[in-house]
Amino acid sequence: MQFYQDMVWGGFIGFYNDEFIDYEVYKENFLDENERARIRDVLSKEATNDSQAKGTPCN
Repeated sequence: MQFYQDMVWGGFIGFYNDEFIDYEVYKENFLDENERARIRDVLSKEATNDSQAKGTPCN
């Protein structure tokens, strides 16, 4: 369940020039940097089709 919740928060994080941009609604809901890092890690793995990604690549 945590994976899916993390993926949903991806809509509130931008990605520009290989860097994450935390939008205000995201920062307001996740004050703990450890939680933010966990979510960014999940999103990064999925976006780059990392070997630990849970999803399958889109064609």
